[in-house]
Amino acid sequence: MTAFKRSLTLAAWSRDPKCVVGERTLGHRVRAGWPIERALTEPSRRTDPAYTIEGRTQRLSAWVRAVQCTVHPRTVKRRLDRGFTIEAALFLPPQRPGESRRTVETAGQ
Repeated sequence: MTAFKRSLTLAAWSRDPKCVVGERTLGHRVRAGWPIERALTEPSRRTDPAYTIEGRTQRLSAWVRAVQCTVHPRTVKRRLDRGFTIEAALFLPPQRPGESRRTVETAGQ
C-alpha cells in the first residue's frame, strides 16, 4: 500500500504513527475502497471510549475485563453517562432491588 510517498504493508501501516486506527479497521477500510491516506488518518467513530486510571489508559471494555468488575458493562456505561467517575462506575458494588445509591454510599460511613 502506498500513501504519503511511502509503500508499506497493511500491518506496517497500522503500526505507523500516521495511522489512527487498528490493523483490522484499516483492512476493512481498504477492502471497502477507501483512499489509503483517508483510511489511515480518519479517526474511528468508536463507542468504546478510553479512560485513564492511575496513569494507565485503556478502552472501557478493557477496564471492565482488567479489574474483574462486579457490575454489568452496561451498568458501568450508564453510571458514566450519569456523571460517575470511572473509578466509581467500575468499583461501586451493584445495587440490590429497592436499595438507593445513597444508602450504599453512606453505609460505610
